[in-house]
Amino acid sequence: MLKITELHTLDIVLCSAYTVMAIIILFAIRNQISDKTRKYFIPYFSFKIITAIAFALIHVYYYKGGDTFLYFEGAVYFSNLILYEPTNLINHYFIDLNETSQLPAIEGYYILEVLKSPDTIFMSKLTAPFALISANQFLTTTLNFTLFTSIGAWLIFTVFVNLYQKASMFFAIGTLFYPTLAIWTSGILKDSVTLLGLGVLFFAIFKLLYHKKWIYLTLATLAIYSTIILKPYVLYIFIPSMLLWAQGRINQQIKSTFYKYLITPFIALSFILFGYLLFNEISESAGKYSLENLESIAKGFHSWHSYLAETRGQSGYTLGEVSYTPLGMLSKAPESLFVTFYRPFIFLETKNIPTLFEGIQSFLLLIITIYIIFKTGLRNILRILFKDTNLLAFLIFALIFAYAVGFTSYNFGALSRYKTPALPFFTAALTIIYFYSKKEKKLSRFKTI
Repeated sequence: MLKITELHTLDIVLCSAYTVMAIIILFAIRNQISDKTRKYFIPYFSFKIITAIAFALIHVYYYKGGDTFLYFEGAVYFSNLILYEPTNLINHYFIDLNETSQLPAIEGYYILEVLKSPDTIFMSKLTAPFALISANQFLTTTLNFTLFTSIGAWLIFTVFVNLYQKASMFFAIGTLFYPTLAIWTSGILKDSVTLLGLGVLFFAIFKLLYHKKWIYLTLATLAIYSTIILKPYVLYIFIPSMLLWAQGRINQQIKSTFYKYLITPFIALSFILFGYLLFNEISESAGKYSLENLESIAKGFHSWHSYLAETRGQSGYTLGEVSYTPLGMLSKAPESLFVTFYRPFIFLETKNIPTLFEGIQSFLLLIITIYIIFKTGLRNILRILFKDTNLLAFLIFALIFAYAVGFTSYNFGALSRYKTPALPFFTAALTIIYFYSKKEKKLSRFKTI
């Protein structure tokens, strides 16, 4: 396993300099941020600077290994390549995976023997510009890469606040400052880039639906492209949820009840057809994560993470006997959802500091969920869901995605990372339900737009 055993003086000095520079830039552009979200701008990105540094220190001195070092070493090679042959950079960057042996044998070339999959190559190439401006230093590259990918969570938060401005503080806690979400979307990881892609796609869809700004189609396409390469299964769930969201928005804009009932079925059928065609395209591009391979992937995760829990002392869990049929896998949905959001149990299932940290958060989230359910009532929650398509779409994505990762992970450490796309939408759904429950007047008065 690739690892970095210590941080050099140059790295610490550069990281300090970039931190100061980042703070100056953040204050300089703060006034350009919308009044609705401005007060969270500096605190959020300052928090991400802290979590980026914490992420690097934890991986160097606690985990002493991990995929982040693999991506970084690959980035160092491509960073050197940028300097070595800048005029031939495009050809090098878009070279086929099977032709990497044709790349120049410069410093760091050995890493190409390890980067054998499209996602690892993509991560290395994406990180390379940040390694270049960071003098190929791990801590500094981690900081700069994190500041870039942190835009994803900020965009998700921005959409939530635009839809429900009065709940901005709660959205900030659940999207910007939720510890698990913050730490595992810091650093050079696929999870960081995935949340960036999800945030860009979510924001672009919002701009298309609410402001008719078609230029955002380009951003949406780029976000889909990056997510297909890294974690296409996220799109399997996110895109149908967004189609539901889009249908709800279109229905809101149709004022006539007669036309609404007349047109809605056609809208639904067109979205289903579009979703099906897009699904097929994504699945064909997904390689090992294609739809027909999902069962074998689930079995592989179960086997591997169970092995780690039994032989290497990692915190694992089990869902009991699993039948890999559609009905059998669906029967594990309640357990999978619970393990994703509310486990590990403090002290009972924690074997190390990271899982204890996760257990404390999960317990607090469980208490909050129970409080909101009892305060609102199940009947009212259902009524709110059918009143608000935004809420319905967010909750559908969060629950289905949480089921998917809870069913496949079998390891609390891995689950902490895998569930990050679901967390902002789940906590947002809880927030929306909570604020609706406080309103004695019409439900629609809570919404901003």
